[in-house]
Amino acid sequence: MGSFSNSFISPLIPPLFESTVTTDHRAETSSVPGLPKSEVFDIEKVEAVNGRHAGTQCRIGNPTVIGSWGFATVFLIMGIHKLVLPTAAANVMLPSAFWYAGLVQFLSGFLILFTGKTFAATVNISWGAYWLGNGMMMIPTVGNSMNNYASIEDRNSAMAIYGLVWAFVAFFMFVISLKIRGGNFFLSWGLFHIFTNLLFESAYYLTQHTSLMRLSGAFSLLAALGAYYGGVADIFAEQDIYLWVGKYANN
Repeated sequence: MGSFSNSFISPLIPPLFESTVTTDHRAETSSVPGLPKSEVFDIEKVEAVNGRHAGTQCRIGNPTVIGSWGFATVFLIMGIHKLVLPTAAANVMLPSAFWYAGLVQFLSGFLILFTGKTFAATVNISWGAYWLGNGMMMIPTVGNSMNNYASIEDRNSAMAIYGLVWAFVAFFMFVISLKIRGGNFFLSWGLFHIFTNLLFESAYYLTQHTSLMRLSGAFSLLAALGAYYGGVADIFAEQDIYLWVGKYANN
């Protein structure tokens, strides 16, 4: 059985773990029935490459990139829509809002948790959930629930309240981003322009001034551009090419 174990397992170790595996001879017997101790792989003696910790046997890419680009793409669509068709329903955004900025960004946030970046994960999960909700509201059978308000004015006021609450969340995150370890200019840029986008959108619902919705769209475009750049910077960082992201002095 020992010879079978060596011939079957050994070829798999380099491609799967990218590491040098040594064996442990500290005892003559093994806890695995049928195998001598010398033929049992000891996880504590796995010498990892690329500076990885010995206990880490698998590796994934940076999930922040797909979250950033999902966010950026939908804000780009939304910004252009607001500039061109400021008062029209934005149902064309449904697929991208629900899947790309919604579900994909939401799931990327949970993957980011495994990297230990609590704030980045919170940002992605929160805005992924926001777009999942907005995407659902674009489905006619769900969006028709807005007709339960007694008047158009009541519905617009409800939309303004909804937008202002999320604007507060964005501003709250923006302030935190200025102080946390790992914070940078483009993270703060994106959060600030989410805040201004939602603020002016809410103002539109309260006043019905079309220029406010167009201004909201302009801030959406600025948020999208910053998120695209942030994703590009993360990709190049994996190649040891570091673009300027404006890291704060407290990092």
